[in-house]
Amino acid sequence: MKNLFCLLVILFAGLTSLTSCGDGRDLGDGGVQAYDFKDLIKSVEAIGVTVPLGISFNENRHEVNLHFKGQVDLSNLRLRFTLAEGVTLADANSTEANFNLADKEAIVRLQTSSCIVKYKLKATARTTEEVDPITLGWSKVTDKGELPSHIQVYKSPLAFHGQNNVNAYIAIADLNGNGSFEVLGNDVGKKTPQEFYQAQEEGKKPSILINAGFFDKDKSVSMIVRNGRLVDNNTTVKDECYITRSAIGRSYDGEFNIQWVYAIGTDIYAYPLPAMDVNSKPTNREPTDTYPAGGFKWNPTTAIGGSPILLKDGEYKNYWEVEAIGGIGPQDNNYRARTAIGITSNQNLILFVCQETSASANDGLNLKTVANILKELGCADAMNLDGGGS
Repeated sequence: MKNLFCLLVILFAGLTSLTSCGDGRDLGDGGVQAYDFKDLIKSVEAIGVTVPLGISFNENRHEVNLHFKGQVDLSNLRLRFTLAEGVTLADANSTEANFNLADKEAIVRLQTSSCIVKYKLKATARTTEEVDPITLGWSKVTDKGELPSHIQVYKSPLAFHGQNNVNAYIAIADLNGNGSFEVLGNDVGKKTPQEFYQAQEEGKKPSILINAGFFDKDKSVSMIVRNGRLVDNNTTVKDECYITRSAIGRSYDGEFNIQWVYAIGTDIYAYPLPAMDVNSKPTNREPTDTYPAGGFKWNPTTAIGGSPILLKDGEYKNYWEVEAIGGIGPQDNNYRARTAIGITSNQNLILFVCQETSASANDGLNLKTVANILKELGCADAMNLDGGGS
């Protein structure tokens, strides 16, 4: 199949680029009013904390997410807010207040001239040391144009994982308070990555763009979620069997995760394992909210489908046959061009691409090797995307 959709990691210039987070609904005690996030909170500082702090927010849910890149006592955070003129903290006599954000959220109430506006505060502390690709033989790429500081690109050595002519690249993106994760494309139509790039406005072009979901002719066969709305679904039936293919999504609080998914109407359910029969083959039993066991409603704000899942909780999990992805199983001789995406334990994204000279050249990589590469780079979860001749 050829590629239809592209995954974008775009740098935006801090809080000043954020749009309206009010929509005219009841925002708190005593008023209905819409505000821009940038017009209320200019910045947040953690007093006495020396590790780097990134900030992200959800404009629809009035949430502020603090991403600390190191060990922090989240149970006793003192935060200093820089607020817009005329805005104060409703429950404090200054712009500082203490919060307990250890395994829970807190509420900050802002007093404006006409009402009180509530925001949820959440915090995470990433403490796992990231893997340095250079120690694994990768070389840093510096000749592909200027990139924001939270995105790094590396090239593999030619002799790599038993192959002698490997041409692979990775982009490591720290989106904890930096940039954005977006999916382009719709349920019909197709563009090349270059066409997608050229279609973006100057000043809003992506820093990194890769292949993503699959398509058949001019129709998507991969899930797309945009702004919390299901735009298109994964292929759900093939050869009279039901399929729970995979997708990567970002939740409203900024967390990334990869799941086996199935949409029931407009509701998306995720499962610990894909639906399969007792022989680990595709099944004619349709998934529900209770089957496969352990399912739960999945509500990403952004998502793109792929298949198969390569890593789950650090273990190789290639259910390529159950996910009904023909011709890209883990066979040792299936060396092709590959695209994949992984999530590290610190919630960094690793975008992986491997080129091939031609389909018959046998100079790409098989999926087991891609999984091994992403695991040694620190990925806990990873998923295959559209590769081959795309």
